[in-house]
Amino acid sequence: MHDESDRTKSRIEATIDAASIENTRIAARHAPQERRLPPCEKFPTLLFKSTDIQVADDGELKVQGDLTIRGVTRKVTFAVEGPTSPTKDPWGNIRIGISATTKINRKITA
Repeated sequence: MHDESDRTKSRIEATIDAASIENTRIAARHAPQERRLPPCEKFPTLLFKSTDIQVADDGELKVQGDLTIRGVTRKVTFAVEGPTSPTKDPWGNIRIGISATTKINRKITA
């Protein structure tokens, strides 16, 4: 949900296809004997739900929320660029775009 009048009142929920990010670009992680990622069939999606949106000093957004990967949910903060101006897609739907980045600690903790 995008609130144009107050971006901090917007809410974000995203589902990501796990197969689309399975390649970590670390060759050793993808060698058959080193494969540590579970099959995408077991956990086919990642889920993010925002809990708080703040405007940073530079005008960009900081989006905090719950990220679920392989059935484990952790709090994360995304640095967000955007949103873009609304535009119509070829089917007449209104679309906006954002780009979000964060770092994820892949170490397993007890």
